[in-house]
Amino acid sequence: MRNIVEILLSSDKCEKIYGNWTCSSCSHSWQKRYNKKELEEWLRKPSNDDVEDFFTKDCRKCGNEKMLDIFCLHMLRPGARKKTLKIEIIFRLEWNKYYRVFGSWQCQNCNREWASAHTYISLQKFIEGSKLEEEDYYVQKCKTKKCRNEGIITQYKPLNKSLGGFVEKKPHIAKLCAKCMGGNLCVL
Repeated sequence: MRNIVEILLSSDKCEKIYGNWTCSSCSHSWQKRYNKKELEEWLRKPSNDDVEDFFTKDCRKCGNEKMLDIFCLHMLRPGARKKTLKIEIIFRLEWNKYYRVFGSWQCQNCNREWASAHTYISLQKFIEGSKLEEEDYYVQKCKTKKCRNEGIITQYKPLNKSLGGFVEKKPHIAKLCAKCMGGNLCVL
């Protein structure tokens, strides 16, 4: 959470920051606007143990506590009269200063291409929308059994929910997951 707030505050393009919540019990949704001053004050505290207090709100409909789901950044584009949504940061997709996106990959050796919804890029680069260098993302290996060389990311975009119905998932393989191997909570 601290990484996200620091990056949000360093962005000069951001005009408004909103927190969005959706209650898992009753599906009620609500929003709160955060100003830069209150986020800066929270960062100055010696310990951010109060993350839950600061970013947890009671549902106005059923009263259950709910942790913040999404930060929305709005900005005024040149020539526009209305502020538009710039980016959404979904907390369950952030990990260790990286952010999960949908990526297109290409092998540097055999030129095989593949797509992956398990692509992690630098959170800073995701917010800025700038070009990625190799140190800005977790590298994936080529999917060809004979090759297995490192791939490069050719493009990325935010993850979107599938429009299709239920798709049966394959079991999660923890030994192949950087998040699991690092000892972090994996949401899969």
